[in-house]
Amino acid sequence: MQAIRQHLQTIRRPFHAPPIPERDDVVLAVGALVLVVGLLLLAVVPLANRIGAGARVAAIKGNAATVQLAAESFARQHLGRFPSSVAQLSRYLPEKRVPANPLDGKPLAFARRPGDVTYTPGNEGRSYRIQGWIYGNDGGCRELVRLEGGPDRAGTGKAIESMETMTGGTP
Repeated sequence: MQAIRQHLQTIRRPFHAPPIPERDDVVLAVGALVLVVGLLLLAVVPLANRIGAGARVAAIKGNAATVQLAAESFARQHLGRFPSSVAQLSRYLPEKRVPANPLDGKPLAFARRPGDVTYTPGNEGRSYRIQGWIYGNDGGCRELVRLEGGPDRAGTGKAIESMETMTGGTP
């Protein structure tokens, strides 16, 4: 044990404190840090906006699908006839509650406005059209998704999603 202590004493070096940086060095380091954080924010903020926009688009499409499910459920209980009004339709929504517009958080108004969904009965209750709306290029709104059903729509009552769903403008 004594030999180890002697060996450790021979290899120990005196402690030297690191030099204190000059004021200019500190200012330069802080400036570089601020620049790096700023560049990171420039990269992250647009990405976060795109993710949020994608979530809003998905929510509008989900609301349209929920309204379609209510219309199809109504038709199954009414000999294939679809609701003639939103009032009839709303009783078949999950928990009998109108979904929220993902852009403003308020219940859907079933009006042609961004974030909303419209329901249009057709052919005396034998068909329907559901449209989801998003902001358009001109500041108004444009169709994001269209779901149609009934025997005169593809013969099956299944959804037909608009081919132009994701073209033009950013949400």
